[in-house]
Amino acid sequence: MLPWVILSSLFGIYNDRLVISNPGSLPEALTVSDLFKEHNSFPRNPAIAQTIYYTQLIEKWGTGTIRMRNTCRAEGAPDPEFEARPNEFIVTLRKSGPPQPPPVPVPTEEEREILDWAINRAGFTVSECMIEFQMTRRHTRYLIQRLVLKGMLLPQGENRQRQYNVNLNLY
Repeated sequence: MLPWVILSSLFGIYNDRLVISNPGSLPEALTVSDLFKEHNSFPRNPAIAQTIYYTQLIEKWGTGTIRMRNTCRAEGAPDPEFEARPNEFIVTLRKSGPPQPPPVPVPTEEEREILDWAINRAGFTVSECMIEFQMTRRHTRYLIQRLVLKGMLLPQGENRQRQYNVNLNLY
């Protein structure tokens, strides 16, 4: 666990969940089950709550816990867990199911042109690409670097002798 304290809240960061603990309890008029339906809001400091409302960080009073649940569901994660203790309120957010594979990188149109040109070559340099596509050196390096970061081009060699090859596993 990696505990973090912000003001008087405690954040516990675990491999499978985030636990947020706040001092104080739910207002007497609210129960944990009320948090999953529209309910009245009972801000402890109305001036701070009104300021946050004006900044549009909140949209409507009493809907934050419902939006938390909806966001968790949209992300495939379990519903948030709320626990009310006499002097503490705890929210637990759990990870969704098995880890999702990273998204497949998608080249832009310009990047695709470079990949299509380079696919049958035994490597190319920035200068060769620059001449082929009549681009500035800066723009050519920018596009090649993006393709390297996406894993679609593999660099080989050092500095001006560097060659780039298409990663056939991704393209």
